[in-house]
Amino acid sequence: MRLYKFLGDTKGNPTHGTGAWDMPKHGEPGAWRSEKGPLALCESGTLHYCEPDQIVHWIGPVLVEVEVRGETLREANKCGALEMRILRVVTSWDVQIQRAFAVWCAYGTLLAQRAAGVEPHPTCWAAVAVAHRCAQGEQISASEFVQASRDAWASKWKKTDAATERYMSVAAAETSSSAATKLPAWVAASSAAAGAEWFAKQVRGVSIRAVQSRQILLFCGEVST
Repeated sequence: MRLYKFLGDTKGNPTHGTGAWDMPKHGEPGAWRSEKGPLALCESGTLHYCEPDQIVHWIGPVLVEVEVRGETLREANKCGALEMRILRVVTSWDVQIQRAFAVWCAYGTLLAQRAAGVEPHPTCWAAVAVAHRCAQGEQISASEFVQASRDAWASKWKKTDAATERYMSVAAAETSSSAATKLPAWVAASSAAAGAEWFAKQVRGVSIRAVQSRQILLFCGEVST
């Protein structure tokens, strides 16, 4: 099973924690990094990584495959070890794929809302359409991004008759607007995934984090259908 970690940049700086990583060079893995422990998740002295179904929890700008050795720990959304090294950078996790994933999250949420019997507000569809154009490489003006985001956010304040409908409207607006807002692509991806997860839990009573993680890996070509 492949193991992964997100970094802040290709120089090895972390998105969480401290200390830069030695990066792969000339096709060879980076140097092993060791910590004294004790081995405990979310504590200093432990190196953190993700199994394939966990990566959406920790989205960052650079995705790498890692190798660990020795004792490990696993929780629902992360794993830890005392020895780890970077095997390679997953170069397919680029700006275009990050925005495509954000659009996938937003569009899926709107379709689920429609399937539940409540048509999403038109401004939500419009916001996702703007984000999709950006993901396809089209140059979108800052003013168009801002307007699409504002319109989608505004739709969540429109009155609804039922609590469930209100929940769906809020979640869909947040998801689509976060995908459409002109933020760094990886931030848009993280925000859209969080909005979609909120919708799934509030309205459908399920978590879709594992599904989202697999979709990232599908977009990156790390797994096959």
